[in-house]
Amino acid sequence: MIITIRDANGNVNNSVCAAALIAGMTAITKSKKNLILQFTPPTEKNVLTVMAGKSIRENSLLYSFQDDGLDSLALKADNNDLSKEHFDECVSPILEKENMLDVLKPTKVEQYKTITSNEVFESIITGSKGVYEYIYIIIPGNADQELSDLVTKQSDEDLLLIRQGEDFSEPYNNGKTSLVVDDYEESSKYDLHYIKKKCGVKKVYTIPHNVAAMDAMKSETLLDYLLTNRKNMKTDANYNLYSSLLSLIELFVTDKKQDDEGELEEEFRDNEKTPLLEPEESSILPENAVQEVIVKKGLFRRKEKNIMINF
Repeated sequence: MIITIRDANGNVNNSVCAAALIAGMTAITKSKKNLILQFTPPTEKNVLTVMAGKSIRENSLLYSFQDDGLDSLALKADNNDLSKEHFDECVSPILEKENMLDVLKPTKVEQYKTITSNEVFESIITGSKGVYEYIYIIIPGNADQELSDLVTKQSDEDLLLIRQGEDFSEPYNNGKTSLVVDDYEESSKYDLHYIKKKCGVKKVYTIPHNVAAMDAMKSETLLDYLLTNRKNMKTDANYNLYSSLLSLIELFVTDKKQDDEGELEEEFRDNEKTPLLEPEESSILPENAVQEVIVKKGLFRRKEKNIMINF
């Protein structure tokens, strides 16, 4: 599945940080194979640095030549049908489990559009689908219309990041796009009710404001933060962020959007589908009859109790 991530006001840093959080949570909590790919110039912040830049600097050797990243994969795509081996040669894995969380370094070329021809991009997408379950593509704010159309055409889900109280003109009523309020603060007067009403949508997702997560991004240790703070308990300081990210991930992991009323609990679904039957005449008890009734405690517990009821 292809998930595009873009910022309504063209802020690449916001898109990069959101992609790192969402892809990291998908890998850690769902054990899915994930690839993060960004079509951004080399001067912009990149996912690999945000997630594990400090660890990379401390533990890796410096090489005079590195044949990896988007540039290397694009060259291979010109002459080959991309295979798992091609991706393994070009990506930067940041979890030990194979292909669970891989990052494709952005191009080193300032004119990044030169390597994103239709043929090259489609070859990368086709090859990546054979290796990864989820491919996150970060669209830069200054992308031309041709590149944006090319990427969104291939996508299954489109996450558009917005900010509370800020206007935006990016299209979002195309059937693929879901609005995500980045750095969301519950106490703001521009709350979810306000945003839904203004944008005319029933569902808006959030990435809540979290100081610890922001500090981890700035210190380039976001992966450590995700791995060590995933308790998802209501008493935990990171509960709001993690719960919101899990809710957002369910949007495309289950491939089903939920409305504001939520889904019915599993134990009640079968009952809803089963029509009520009129009692048969023979089942109507005469006056003063006594019948044994079995009472079960809880919906799924096996403990039963027999009682006698006088009708």
